[in-house]
Amino acid sequence: NLKPNTSYEFQVKPKNPLGEGPVSNTVAFSTESADPRVSEPVSAGRDAIWTERPFDSDSYSECKGKQYVKRTWYKKFVGVQLCNSLRYKIYLSDSLTGKFYNIGDQRGHGEDH
Repeated sequence: NLKPNTSYEFQVKPKNPLGEGPVSNTVAFSTESADPRVSEPVSAGRDAIWTERPFDSDSYSECKGKQYVKRTWYKKFVGVQLCNSLRYKIYLSDSLTGKFYNIGDQRGHGEDH
């Protein structure tokens, strides 16, 4: 019953039929947000799912539009960069501040989405 986005401290005290042991050192732990979104709720009535945020990508792209990121349920990040009104390039990353790796299409451009 741990709460999302909360810090906890734990100690363990062993006990068996022969008696009790010493208390362990304190260990700190913070739970992650239950919300997969990157941003805080926006005041526009609905919460933002995609957040405009620049990111570093692993390769050159002809796409020069805005960049957006979204945290997935798998604790990874998806990034998209707009190419034009009909196309965007998709990236994946293990962390919000890490390198975003492109997902290429069959021609290796990754900009047909």
